Amino acid sequence: MIEGSPTAGLVRLNGGLADDTDRRRATAIGGDTSVAMLSSLIGAATSAWQVAPLRSSAWTARGLRVPARNALLADATSNPFGPLAKRSAASVRISPGG
Repeated sequence: MIEGSPTAGLVRLNGGLADDTDRRRATAIGGDTSVAMLSSLIGAATSAWQVAPLRSSAWTARGLRVPARNALLADATSNPFGPLAKRSAASVRISPGG
């Protein structure tokens, strides 16, 4: 129950941060750093009541990070079906006879 609940609504809320190209990288790096720090703090917890908020916070940070990371990956890869592919395919001329 802890793992799915915080991330469900945050992915929708974080779409605005992922759309902002200036803050996209900072959001992804901040999310990665938060997940790493909060997950490592779980190892230092001495009781179960300390683990629950740390784990919930780590999953929340992961939910905030995912849309920004996906947007960065989409920017970094080329789309073979994008506008450039359509333009280059349309500009190819086939001459009869070779």
